[in-house]
Amino acid sequence: MVATGAKPWTLPEYAGPHKVGTRLLEVPVDERHRITLPFCPQLRTLKLRIFYPTADTAACETSDSSRPLWATKEQIAGFATFAGLPGGATFLHAPLSYLLSDIKTPAYTDAPLLSSEHKRPFIVFSPGLGGTDQLYSAMCGNLASFGLIVFAMEHRDHSASSTIIREVGRPDEHVSYYSPVKQELLENRQRSTYMLAHRCFELRLLVDLLRRGAIMEQDSLDWDKFTLMGHSFGGATLIQALDISSQPLLDLQGNEIHLPSNDLDLQALPKVAIALDLWTQPLPSHVDVRVPLLHLVSEEFAAWPSNHDRLLDYCTVFEAARKVCDSSLDDIEETVSEGVNAEMEYIVIKDSLHLSQSDAGLLFPRLVTLLARKGRSPRRVLLDNVHQALIFLDRYGVLVYDDALAQYSSSQPVTPSGSPRTSLEQAKDVAGLKQDTMEASNSWWNWLASAPTQSIKTRLSVSA
Repeated sequence: MVATGAKPWTLPEYAGPHKVGTRLLEVPVDERHRITLPFCPQLRTLKLRIFYPTADTAACETSDSSRPLWATKEQIAGFATFAGLPGGATFLHAPLSYLLSDIKTPAYTDAPLLSSEHKRPFIVFSPGLGGTDQLYSAMCGNLASFGLIVFAMEHRDHSASSTIIREVGRPDEHVSYYSPVKQELLENRQRSTYMLAHRCFELRLLVDLLRRGAIMEQDSLDWDKFTLMGHSFGGATLIQALDISSQPLLDLQGNEIHLPSNDLDLQALPKVAIALDLWTQPLPSHVDVRVPLLHLVSEEFAAWPSNHDRLLDYCTVFEAARKVCDSSLDDIEETVSEGVNAEMEYIVIKDSLHLSQSDAGLLFPRLVTLLARKGRSPRRVLLDNVHQALIFLDRYGVLVYDDALAQYSSSQPVTPSGSPRTSLEQAKDVAGLKQDTMEASNSWWNWLASAPTQSIKTRLSVSA
């Protein structure tokens, strides 16, 4: 486990120049929006955790008491059930509970938002199956440490491993993930279709609340720098939400799934989108996304033929590029092709598993390294994902270089070869880290010292 000393353990500090604050919110849903779809509970509240940059104040340094627990005991039991451990096997749950119950994240609860002259870029993050408000804390917290505000959802479609619903006037309700994933969801297209509709509706409600300033002051968020991001089922959620094909979401009998409407034009709002290990099964056969889109794919998911082939179909890569990729996935470094969609980038991260994009690799690094059969550190693999996401956001002008972030930039505008460099590439020079001492050092800035291509197994670029 990535920790030192006695319990309680804390996950590794975030890589960026800012400390990170966090806040857990649960927002009641209006009666007219309390949908009840098949296979899903009634939507009564929206639950989310916010990760955001905060000031380096004395309050953040006093103790670990303000750092939130990574998971409650109920959530740990939910993770165990989700992973397939028998619910009654307490002798199996107990070691997991001991290992995880006292772990804290390196964020600070309810710390003030870092003041800025500019509105801040922000991300709405949709988790995958089993995802809770903290399962992607490393991904979201690292992005927040570079000046972004991240709204991490915990969906109410019964896909969370465990959740607690708190509503005024009613007792707290604990809900555990209630069915084995492989038997009940992956093989049940109808159920996943309804869950996808439920998730998209939650996403629309949250974005509408953000737009109206109901969760955070409107002058805090820069709507010209809004990003949608999701992992696995969360990736499918953002793709479905951004689809402009005007095709209604249908059940397996061909009936339209009707949901309450609002005037939110979600497809027109995001600047860019990032899908981590997009799970394509719940999606329709055709989707049309017109915002710049980054696909970050683990080697494990790239080796899943049906999902991989469908993902490339969604990317509208020309047949020639698809044949090159399919025939020689290990050898291809960069293929540029033309398509009908907006700019798209598809990157396979070396030595990575599906769970490498969550906190699992940080919690069980030796196990994940063994499963991946590679020698690279799981935290390094996760930060490779963060690195590629930041480069993509920087390319589209989403990052805002305040004083703390700008100090990592170099005055040199080009690389030794004369090619243009992003601000993040300039930051690597300022970090002052050398490749030969990278692994020996324990600094979280190590990942900035390596060239981006060293973490990439496959890259495809598609432009309009």
